[in-house]
Amino acid sequence: ALAALIPALLFLSGATFGVIVCAKHEKLARMTEDVDYQAIWRMLPTFLISFAAVIILLVGYYSPAIAGVVGIVLAVGLCPLQGRYRPKIKELYGAYIDGLVIVTLLSLLLVAIGPLAQTFLTTNLSNRLAIVLVHVLPDSKFLLLLGTMVVSLFLGMGLPTPVAYVVVSLTLVPFLQQGGIEAILAHFFVFYFAVFSTLTPPVAVSALAAAKLSGGTFLGTAIDGMKLMLTTFIIPYGFVYHPELLSFPNVTWDVIPPVLLLLLLQWTSSVVCYGYFLRDLNWTERWGFLVVTAIGFSYLINDRNFELIGLLVSLIVVCSWVVFTRNRTVQSVS
Repeated sequence: ALAALIPALLFLSGATFGVIVCAKHEKLARMTEDVDYQAIWRMLPTFLISFAAVIILLVGYYSPAIAGVVGIVLAVGLCPLQGRYRPKIKELYGAYIDGLVIVTLLSLLLVAIGPLAQTFLTTNLSNRLAIVLVHVLPDSKFLLLLGTMVVSLFLGMGLPTPVAYVVVSLTLVPFLQQGGIEAILAHFFVFYFAVFSTLTPPVAVSALAAAKLSGGTFLGTAIDGMKLMLTTFIIPYGFVYHPELLSFPNVTWDVIPPVLLLLLLQWTSSVVCYGYFLRDLNWTERWGFLVVTAIGFSYLINDRNFELIGLLVSLIVVCSWVVFTRNRTVQSVS
């Protein structure tokens, strides 16, 4: 578990880059609401106790359903102790009805997409895809990882995360190990994309839930989720080609260069996805940042000096162009 700390922090940084660039692109105003610290302190015990109970049960290998029920019972039982912030019976009843409606709709959606996931399991299509993956792809570590990523996203469709991980690990990890990838790296790689399979169409269970909660469309929510997700797609490739990213707590100075490179690629990826850096970018400028990202990704997996030089030069050229044209636009307007 400790070995996953650095990739987990990189995941958070990738999501943060995406949110910040998206907010800048959409010109969202910074929130200036006053914080009610009294409400926070009064309601904090209810949250901490119920949240801690859920975490303890999950760590103890209890099912998410049991952990969720215990957390809800504790939260409802402790909320009367919140003083003037305690919810009224009518509010609790309304929240219960709203939750029941959402759960019912999501259950119907899962029932609708269940046959697709069951088809993959019943027809043994997952094992067939893995066999085809090994025999069709050339002897290339990168292509093997790329094919594994695609198959992992397909195999995990509509499945709970633990089940998706079991399916992809039993199916794909042996082939990755045959390709010279260490067991822990192979398991982390397939687990990462098995989790992401809940975000990718055509099933995208997480997108279904998010669309219902936000009131948006399924396809629009899935596309926005994939934009945000793309900033973190490079992380598994990073720790496969740079195993020191999984060396926590035995961290050395060797971990700094790949971390900095991944942070840079996460930022350029978010710029490509949302088209914003200091100002809204046109398609040519977005293609420029895409080239920077591609060169950086190539350097990540190949570690060749001329690619590092190309990365730095292309980054300086593209950023300088955006800054220069932005200043020229500001001067012409003034």
